[in-house]
Amino acid sequence: MLRRGVGRRNLSRSIGLPFFGAPGSVLDMDFRQNRYFGRTLADMECARVSGAYTETPTGDYVYHTDHVARRTGNGLLSESIRTNVISNSWAIGAAVGNPGTLPAGWAAIVPAGTALSVEGKGIDKGLPYVDLRLRGTATGGSFRLQFNPAGEAVAPGQNWVGSFFLQALEVKGLTDLRASIRKQNGSGIFIGDTVNGNILSAAASWGRFATSNPTTLGDAKFFFGLFGPQNFTGGVVLDELLRVSLPQFEQWDPTIVPSAPVMTSSPIRTEEGAAARGGEVLRVPVSGLGLDTALTCVVIARTSRMSRNYGTYVEFNNWFTPGSMDVIALRNNGNTTKMIMDVTTDDNTNPVVPEYTIPARNTRFCAAFAFTGNDLAWSLNGQAIKAVTSTVPFEDGGYRWLNFGGTWGGVHQSENFIERVIVYSGRKSNAELVALSNLGTWGLSAVTWDDEDGEVVSEVVSEVVSWGD
Repeated sequence: MLRRGVGRRNLSRSIGLPFFGAPGSVLDMDFRQNRYFGRTLADMECARVSGAYTETPTGDYVYHTDHVARRTGNGLLSESIRTNVISNSWAIGAAVGNPGTLPAGWAAIVPAGTALSVEGKGIDKGLPYVDLRLRGTATGGSFRLQFNPAGEAVAPGQNWVGSFFLQALEVKGLTDLRASIRKQNGSGIFIGDTVNGNILSAAASWGRFATSNPTTLGDAKFFFGLFGPQNFTGGVVLDELLRVSLPQFEQWDPTIVPSAPVMTSSPIRTEEGAAARGGEVLRVPVSGLGLDTALTCVVIARTSRMSRNYGTYVEFNNWFTPGSMDVIALRNNGNTTKMIMDVTTDDNTNPVVPEYTIPARNTRFCAAFAFTGNDLAWSLNGQAIKAVTSTVPFEDGGYRWLNFGGTWGGVHQSENFIERVIVYSGRKSNAELVALSNLGTWGLSAVTWDDEDGEVVSEVVSEVVSWGD
């Protein structure tokens, strides 16, 4: 039955006591606030064969070494394999002076009558930057900062995205600045640019800017850079100070929907050549938690920042158990229009579970699902229950693993933060699932990342989702 009481979760937070999780849970991994019950972050296996940078709530980037889960105050991040082909994203070799020295491997083209100098370098928000001064009276030509002046060989059917961090610290005379992918054919002839919109105004504040291009027949190389396509006829006095950081040029994951908006992955450090960030498998063992024939799970996470085929948020599985291939996964469908429960039972039956329309990209959602025997039900963001009855039990031997942000095989990453996952042994009622899947129950909103989920939870959860035996 329902019972009232003081939320232990809020007490543990306010006076520093051990975290006992959501009332009645057997597992509660709150990655945003770095609090754990049932399993800890130390129990998590992380199969990533490289270091990786992860964004914090303040926009800084912190480094996690290989095989270390990427947790910050934003939550737990899992991304697919990506390679930054810019040979020196870390701005090694930059020297301040007049003109100074550009980072090794970078090159610049400036308008006639102007000169470019390196006025500063340093670290901002965990990333290295250079401050570039463009000064003089421009009488013709354009401005290009080329991050891969030798170009990158491309093949038809590939999709590429280029990005960099930029802030226009001082602007005089320049009116147009864009991220650019310049194309070259097999004969070495430049055949045009793919550019984003004018970013100069937006760059008044530090931000990341990007553009993308699919390859077609005739494309042989792509060159990525910062482009000022302004017409300087008649002479224009320029005095610009641009802070530039972390150029990245990467091929899109092939399972991203081609019509997706531009999507960059987290910064990838390079110094003397292209470098890859490894794919991630993040999982904790759940044997012994009483999840043998029934469970309830709550997932608070953010949808992918682009249209990601089969992006998986959590997956319970029982791989390698003799006679069993049981899987229950919360993920996107193939064309990223629906959020689905993807279920395989131990005889490879795939019951079709009714779906919900997936929330907008890069928004927070809350899903609650539960099964017992042959019956499964779930709710998304407090919506009415969707349910299915299988011809065979969903699980009759117990799940062994809970994966976060991707599948067991290391594919279908969610490409965004998993904030909190709560698991109960046994199946909660349909009414309870609706309450559990309501973001308001947890004191959260769909789009505000810096909210604090403590006060409301202690009042609401203790009344609505604290169940007696």
